[in-house]
Amino acid sequence: QNFEPSIQGGYRRLSGSSKFDSSQVNSTNAILGVKIFNNGVLAASGNVVKFSTGTGWGSSIATRTSAGRYKFDDFNFNNTSKIIMVDDVNQAATYDGSTYTLLSATGAPADPASVAVFKDHVFFAGMSTNPQEIVFSAPFNEADFSAANGAGSIKVDTPVVELKVFREALFIFGKDKIYQLQGTSIADWRIQPVTRTLGCADGFSVQEIGGDILFLSPDGIRTIAATERIGDIELGSVSKAIQKRIQDIGFDNVSSVIVRNKSQYRLFYPKSGSAAADSNGILATLKRTPQGAMAFEFADIKGMKPASMDSGFISNSEYIIRSE
Repeated sequence: QNFEPSIQGGYRRLSGSSKFDSSQVNSTNAILGVKIFNNGVLAASGNVVKFSTGTGWGSSIATRTSAGRYKFDDFNFNNTSKIIMVDDVNQAATYDGSTYTLLSATGAPADPASVAVFKDHVFFAGMSTNPQEIVFSAPFNEADFSAANGAGSIKVDTPVVELKVFREALFIFGKDKIYQLQGTSIADWRIQPVTRTLGCADGFSVQEIGGDILFLSPDGIRTIAATERIGDIELGSVSKAIQKRIQDIGFDNVSSVIVRNKSQYRLFYPKSGSAAADSNGILATLKRTPQGAMAFEFADIKGMKPASMDSGFISNSEYIIRSE
């Protein structure tokens, strides 16, 4: 418990943490999403979005309707790095470090819960009125939803909980099925099933690590792995050894993050209303076994209750950001 398997062998106690910024983002309002961007952190709290480099949260970038939990993706279509954000309540929006833009053009999705940038288009899913629909923008223009310019929509036969780009495909995680979208534009998009018998229990569990995608399914932590055969996909389970822990997950407040320099996947599942001291998580480290194979070793995490998480690089140092 609270020890991590090392990729070099042995174990060590988890390191402590410190505040990224000593001031609060938005009084006592819960932080609904964090994203590392432009050598700082973008944080959404209550109905505001703010940015900090560690020395005070700036003025509000935007005032949005109080939202659900945020998801983000980043892209650069015109030599300007941007973040795109969705929250399951508002229309999507972008931020480039100075300008906040609400994507409200005709045809824009009303309240997407998932977003991914794939093949120079921005894809949205999880809209409340049609959870099976995936809407995509015109190429190289996140704010253009005109069919004449290459935008459109696609439907699958399951509510979509997450979108994730992996290798040369966009993976569509549904409640009880998983698909992959391949192609380069509306002229040749094609959807192929990965599995019709298994879905993703929570979109906030999906992460890429070690060349594979990890996600939480109803029966445990699973991987999507590309095999040596071009276009072939292997679907595996990695958590059979800790199945008792999986049975403890309530699927009501899941968060996950990767720690790149430790080859770790961390999954948290605090119960709603529980104290941080009583909250639990799972740490999985991908390491080489004595026989030479790659496998995950697990540890329990206790005492952390993240509401949102992200990891990335600020001035070439890896940061793991969590809000509580």
